[in-house]
Amino acid sequence: MKTRASFKNELAALQRAWTEGDPAQALARANQMLEQWPDNPHLLVLWASLVQMQDEPQPHSLKDVLRALKRATELAPESPEVWIELGHYYSAVADDARQAKKCFARAITSSMRLLREAVLGQIETTTELDERQQARKLLAFAYILTQNETLERSSKNSTDRESPRAGDSLDELLAKIRITELS
Repeated sequence: MKTRASFKNELAALQRAWTEGDPAQALARANQMLEQWPDNPHLLVLWASLVQMQDEPQPHSLKDVLRALKRATELAPESPEVWIELGHYYSAVADDARQAKKCFARAITSSMRLLREAVLGQIETTTELDERQQARKLLAFAYILTQNETLERSSKNSTDRESPRAGDSLDELLAKIRITELS
């Protein structure tokens, strides 16, 4: 039965086999799991890693690994993990630095987006808790994160953005970050 609990149990057994030094058993479990969950990006990445770790000849080729990693990026295009793994494949296996660079750039962009969202959430909670000093530090960090993305876009369309100042209120800083984020 395809339940979340059964997936977690199977995944735990697979990871035990892997950490106990039995990559062949881990791969066998991954193959079984893929029959039930063929479109799970985390499982596809795990399977691709396991195939590459095998010492014995395998029915799976490196082209199969590449297909699995590409499928994972299609299923979870905003996941940094899938792009990192595909980047490592291109770098170490395919010896294609240009493709690897593109994959790592996608991973960085996704990671920055996730980090920015977490920081903005933390800003809201620290502000609600009236921890203004901590909120101000987080706002400065969030601004740096948004500026990094803005710099990448600014080469395409240059616009001046007002930078935060020491005297800005928390609301003014947050507004500047959100405006930068939306542009």
